[in-house]
Amino acid sequence: MHSRVDLSTLTASAPVGLPAALVGLSDESLADLPAALDPVPEEFDGVGYWPVDYAPVQYDPRLQTQTGEVTTTADPETGRVVAVPVLRDLTEDEIAALPPLPVPQPRVLGKLEFIGLVQLAGGMTDAQLTTAYKDPQLEAFWVKYQMASQVLRDHAVTTEALGALDALGYIPNGAQAVLDAWPMQ
Repeated sequence: MHSRVDLSTLTASAPVGLPAALVGLSDESLADLPAALDPVPEEFDGVGYWPVDYAPVQYDPRLQTQTGEVTTTADPETGRVVAVPVLRDLTEDEIAALPPLPVPQPRVLGKLEFIGLVQLAGGMTDAQLTTAYKDPQLEAFWVKYQMASQVLRDHAVTTEALGALDALGYIPNGAQAVLDAWPMQ
């Protein structure tokens, strides 16, 4: 896509396809048609066709939408036109009609991921982990842990085990720190 640029004011039009008479010309020739064409047809006198770069815009699609229009700015240093999409705010009715956002769910963790999370978020050291593994008060948890193929955040075994590890002093940052840091999907 190219934009028609008035060379005297550097005013750029909305992006368009090239007129048939200009197809095949290099971008260098298109940039300044009066300098490239001899004779210059009247409709191309004082203009150039510059390549267009579309600038991305950040916006929340639950609050705004693109209109399909762009604002254009000719950059004489690069000989290109920057096109920025025009946004508009969604109406209250449009916002109300949007589907609800999915509620993030806790990710299912592998056993090693779970231990890594307990150590990172909970502050458990390797020494505390090995001591907790040998603690008779946690024996039932470790049996269940070995039998499990995955760890679920809100499963009773997980929450009870984190509570027991916390109460026995093996999780310095507390069980809640582990639950708060649990990765979501």
